[in-house]
Amino acid sequence: MLAEDILEIIDNFETESKKPFKDNEFASRIRNEFKEDLEKVVNEITSSDKYRVKFSVGNMGWLKNRNPWAGIRNIDVTDTFKERFYIFFNIHKDGTGMEISLDQGFDFLNPVQREEIANYLFKKFEESEFEIPDGFVSDDNKLSSDSVMSRFFNRDELSTEVLFEVLEQLIPIYEYLIPYYNDFIKRYEVEEDKFIDTEADDSNLEFERNMWMIRAGKGAYLLNDFITKNNLFDKRYH
Repeated sequence: MLAEDILEIIDNFETESKKPFKDNEFASRIRNEFKEDLEKVVNEITSSDKYRVKFSVGNMGWLKNRNPWAGIRNIDVTDTFKERFYIFFNIHKDGTGMEISLDQGFDFLNPVQREEIANYLFKKFEESEFEIPDGFVSDDNKLSSDSVMSRFFNRDELSTEVLFEVLEQLIPIYEYLIPYYNDFIKRYEVEEDKFIDTEADDSNLEFERNMWMIRAGKGAYLLNDFITKNNLFDKRYH
């Protein structure tokens, strides 16, 4: 079951990640069995064949300085979890819980542009007939400035029933916002040197984000975000 899968990651990632990654049974189960459980939930909510899901604890090795994560994406908006717009599960390896967010990947556009998109999408959401799902926020308490909305779940709140109810509300909202996202990004002329190198280590990813914010005159915002959110860069996979 989905909640049990997530709780297993929350409770065991730190211990398992000290073991060799290659042929690790825990990592294999996450990539395969846990993924299948998430697929089942999504397929119960929507009959669309355009949804793809993923769990990740690392690719060639365990994730370092990042949390394990899962995602739900629609192929009408992105063919990867590294960029554009999708539903994101940020699974805290410190054992505290998990966020679910409508979010964007770091590999597309720059932080200021992604923040602009997030604000635009939330405005479009407010103009719709949808109601914000219980517990979700869109203010400074959301997962990051790239997030449209997010909710933090304490580990004790996690159940498959609760997660199903949340995704049952969130997937239609996500689907509703996809055309607005696709239309809005047409205004940006993306240069290749504005993409973040996905092969870079975590310090380079953080440095690149800092430089974008400074060049955009948002150094003060970045510092405040860092302090109030207890290190934004460790909170997300992207």
